Amino acid sequence: MRRNRSYIPDLQKNRIKIREKKGNSVGHAYLQFLGSGADGAAKSVYLFTDLNRYIFNVGEGTQRIAHEHKIKIARLEHVFITTPIWENIGGLPGLALTIQECGVPDLTLHGPTGVDCIFDATKSFVVLNDLNITRAICEKDKLFEDDAITIKYVPLKSNIEIKYSNTSNATNVINGLENINEIDYYPYMRINKNRNDTLLKSSNSRSADLTFPSSLRSMAYICRLTPKKGALNLEKCVEKGVPPGPLLGKLKNDENIYLSDGTEVKADDVKYPDSPGVVFIIVECPTLDFIDSLLNEKEFKKHQNEISDESDIPLCVIHFTPSSCVGCHEMQYKLNLLDEKIFPLLKDDSIPIISCTSTVSEDIFAQVKRRILDEDSRNSFYGLRRIDLNFSDDIVNTLRILSLRPLERIQNNILDYVCINPDDVINEVTKMDGFKEELRKLKLQLHNVSKKIENIPNALQYPIITFLGTGSCIPNKCRNTSSILVTLESNNHMLMDCGEGTYGQLMRHFGADRVEKILANLNIIFISHLHADHHIGLINLLKHRRKVIGNLNVKCNKVFLLAPITMMFWLSKYQEQFEEILDCIDFIPNQDLEYRKKSKQESYKLYEVAPLKEITTSYVIHCPHAFGITFTHSNGNKITYSGDTMPSKDLLAIGRGSQLLIHEATFEDDLKHEAKSKLHSTTSEAIEMGCKMEAEHIILTHFSQRYSKIPFINDISSKNVGIAFDNMEITMNDLLKLPLFYPVFKVMFSEEYEDLKSKNIKRKRMTLSSAI
Repeated sequence: MRRNRSYIPDLQKNRIKIREKKGNSVGHAYLQFLGSGADGAAKSVYLFTDLNRYIFNVGEGTQRIAHEHKIKIARLEHVFITTPIWENIGGLPGLALTIQECGVPDLTLHGPTGVDCIFDATKSFVVLNDLNITRAICEKDKLFEDDAITIKYVPLKSNIEIKYSNTSNATNVINGLENINEIDYYPYMRINKNRNDTLLKSSNSRSADLTFPSSLRSMAYICRLTPKKGALNLEKCVEKGVPPGPLLGKLKNDENIYLSDGTEVKADDVKYPDSPGVVFIIVECPTLDFIDSLLNEKEFKKHQNEISDESDIPLCVIHFTPSSCVGCHEMQYKLNLLDEKIFPLLKDDSIPIISCTSTVSEDIFAQVKRRILDEDSRNSFYGLRRIDLNFSDDIVNTLRILSLRPLERIQNNILDYVCINPDDVINEVTKMDGFKEELRKLKLQLHNVSKKIENIPNALQYPIITFLGTGSCIPNKCRNTSSILVTLESNNHMLMDCGEGTYGQLMRHFGADRVEKILANLNIIFISHLHADHHIGLINLLKHRRKVIGNLNVKCNKVFLLAPITMMFWLSKYQEQFEEILDCIDFIPNQDLEYRKKSKQESYKLYEVAPLKEITTSYVIHCPHAFGITFTHSNGNKITYSGDTMPSKDLLAIGRGSQLLIHEATFEDDLKHEAKSKLHSTTSEAIEMGCKMEAEHIILTHFSQRYSKIPFINDISSKNVGIAFDNMEITMNDLLKLPLFYPVFKVMFSEEYEDLKSKNIKRKRMTLSSAI
């Protein structure tokens, strides 16, 4: 059902009016580092001016960082991409949906040819009827200009991007690709060797003009703020005898004036100097094959050793290095007080940094720098002179701000650091009224439950469930979008849904070493439906799985992808436009596993790769091709997952007798009308579904982001209902503990809970008043 967006035209009219106000100059501008492309982190640099906003690269998780740190992206109208790879564009679909809701009428993409193809590929599930997306013509010697900034496009080419004019050369280059390090080059190439072989064979004696695709290209940007006229120096005006009034206005507009006694006052004599436009450069050198293009580019030399004007000296050259966000850490420290096993501390405990002069890969960076310095450091980005600034190779933390106007050093406000003090977080919680008493009660109850489960065999604890994302629609700092990891046995994993940032969540929860093993042994991925918050993280996950397998040098099966048949349009389009992705999966349509078609399962080898007795899907009530799933472990434990749905009879049919039902509970009960209009469930409806299917335990998840910390539940007296949080990890035996936590959640998040309670009461009063 299409959401009511009748408000959007009014928002768009207001934005167009603001845009049409010309003649202003930038008074305040800064760069902010939202993400760096570190393993599991976003990749993005945000440019703020008091006229417009811009963003360079939009990796997965960019929105989450912006939301957490209150960085408003609602006025974004221009996105600049360096290299069209998933690491740079993975957050674009979600970003486009968000700014559409904010009333942005147009979004312009800047970057190499083909960067806009991401929206062709996502059009089946990213509906942008109210947002016009265009791609700028980013050719060499062309400029992007507006009132705030001028940006020069500088295309960079790989050494491999060459046209071959005959079949022998074409054959040589294709065969030569087999010797290329797959991990270094794979993300930047879109070469179907079989297809090209066929082309060569069919060409016979004719020549084949073979051009490598645009995804091999990278785009650099030389950016300059528009100059700012110097302001009037009022003290000098008084010294010259200029009276208050219209003469000051003329001086401000660069007009010379004459006083009543005939004295001439020149505007240049009573104004501060003009502020030249600061220059900064955004560049990505994705592989070593781009170095020659980088070093030989004449446009860069104008800002290096051939500088004729000091205003051409760049303030900085920006690449990307590690970063992350802290909201999920703070939440986890609080929850860890309740149960260290169910809410383990996260594993990404290093201090993230960003450097103005480093590349996306440390080993590539070392080689790049070595080659450049061997040639001539004066011709490199690492030997740049800077005006009154002495921070060559400075390191700045994620979210640090580099002020462009007024020109300052990198700001050192401690608030800009991405850091966390666990003692402060814990003290904040323990000082809350009633928390210590509720915690004491909880610990006693947990102790009693633990005694009951001591004698249960460890083998029956499987599957282990790790909630990676428990929020709906868009990520926020406490709840990422949908994703659940199911550990079937020690080295055998299944994933249910894969929202944006799923790989980053894995890295935060498990740490790099364990994530490698998980990905290498990830055998089944289930995607419930084609809404972006349930599957947009899939490509990144598959790319990292490929990389891990290459690093470990082990033979791994393709991963079975269980998804709606329409998923193949998205994956095929992405492969066609960007890079190979289908060769690492065995695709099984969810339709073929539907409980009325069990006979089709016999043709699949699912049960050979996982300790499962049965996997069954059912259609659910949400959108076309939306599915729920149930699977039975070889030890007899049966788990049902709803995906997104209203209460569904088909889901009830396949889930009957489950040990665990994981059911979406997007809205509280008083918003049943909203749940119905958006084809979601309320908390009571989800609980009722569990009761009807006689599930032993129920876990509620997929909460609206209005419940980022705690959902509002009218009655949770049921002894078998638990609340899911990101980074919650449970065995089947832990299910007995989950219903005990809600009372202490209400105290721990008392401010949020009381706010929800107040809104609930207000809605009831309004409903009662309208009824009267």
